[in-house]
Amino acid sequence: MLADFLIDLRGKSENVPLFDRSQPFSIVSFNRDFLAKIRSREPQLYEHVRPAIDFLDQKFVNVHDDLPVRFCHGDYHPLNVIWSDKGINAVIDWEFLGYKPEIYDIAMMIGCLGMEKPQSLTEDLVFEFVKRLKESGLIAEISWFHLFEFILALRFAWLSDWLKRSDPEMIDLETVYIQLLLDNREILKRSWGI
Repeated sequence: MLADFLIDLRGKSENVPLFDRSQPFSIVSFNRDFLAKIRSREPQLYEHVRPAIDFLDQKFVNVHDDLPVRFCHGDYHPLNVIWSDKGINAVIDWEFLGYKPEIYDIAMMIGCLGMEKPQSLTEDLVFEFVKRLKESGLIAEISWFHLFEFILALRFAWLSDWLKRSDPEMIDLETVYIQLLLDNREILKRSWGI
């Protein structure tokens, strides 16, 4: 059902008015600005996440702008899905909607599922979510190829949020999760069939 929502969104959001498709949100630009700030203000934190930064610099930064762009929810994660006994009743919190790389909502959902329960990254929910979306044929191969990198890149937006909230426990948890993702990238990619 989580995948079906995104499939339906794709069908219903072609040529959405009032949004500029030519200037989509860039997680690379966001991260560049954010990381420059923490490098000067929180150098110890910066060094802690530096392996992930270096990985993204090598594997993702130069391809991000080549990813196909689509209309996205922008904050598609488990806490923004309202369930009923019949399935998804509503998806809330649309404040970040707009044109983004098409893999954005998928990466957000998987990354957040793993943050709540890391083992879920290799369990049925994520496997079926990816499988259903792959079967839909709506996502380009280049996007699937860079799904892991996008998940990792989006975690820095969450790290930024925890820093704004001055939440040391979540900052620590996020940095551990970023390293966990990085250390297990090949296992995760194999389990998702990408």
